[in-house]
Amino acid sequence: MLAASGCATSGAVSRGKKAEQKGDYYHAYAIYAAAARHSPTSRAAARAMARVAPRAVDYWNRAGSAFESQGDFDRAWRCHVRALLIDPADATALAAIEEIARQRPDTATAARIAWQRYGERSLQVGRVPTLATGESVDGSDSAAVLEPDAGPFLTPAEVELAQRSLPEGCLTEATVSRKDKRYRRRAFLYDGLSVEVRDTDGHPRADLNVYLGEQRVLKARNAKPGEDASVIGRSGSRYVLRVLSIEHATDTVQVGLFPDAESTP
Repeated sequence: MLAASGCATSGAVSRGKKAEQKGDYYHAYAIYAAAARHSPTSRAAARAMARVAPRAVDYWNRAGSAFESQGDFDRAWRCHVRALLIDPADATALAAIEEIARQRPDTATAARIAWQRYGERSLQVGRVPTLATGESVDGSDSAAVLEPDAGPFLTPAEVELAQRSLPEGCLTEATVSRKDKRYRRRAFLYDGLSVEVRDTDGHPRADLNVYLGEQRVLKARNAKPGEDASVIGRSGSRYVLRVLSIEHATDTVQVGLFPDAESTP
């Protein structure tokens, strides 16, 4: 039995290495973790987990940020929780989950209840069920079920492509719209900041609101593509909000958030 267990662990580690070589670090970590659970004394599995953990955490956090920019906060929450399952002290994931709880308390509460009820199943299969905010976590009479996902998680290649497509120096970008149903009217950016489109015109120019949490901190009126505005995040860091593009027909605006070079030591 010990020999069989060792062979199984060795095979799992080999599969993990193949995933690692492809750059699928989140998948490799899951394989190594399963091998470690199967053989808790396996040093090979433990070393492999430690080796890929930082990259797996980075993948899930970047995937979470990508979903945030799309306005899909329940998926974003699950991605950041996946990062915390690997590194419970990861500051990026902790800050993102806190920010989702501040901006979308109902979504965060439903996600937390699903996590407490269903464990990792709530992160792996289907959307977070819609539950009342005050619903008991330990109640077993809930009719809520996990619905099928609208689509799969982003692949590592898709995350990398999104990262490379950002303008040089851009921390994050968001697309907001009043008419294009693919985008929300208000989207999370970074460090507690979010942006909302009010209107556009054919010049083209855009009217935007920027929020820190729920407090409006900037009214940008008649902003043109390439135009910058200074904002301060929750951490006290200064940023530059830049209009990247405007599509007047659908009142759609793409913005980017950049570090403020003048405030950088």
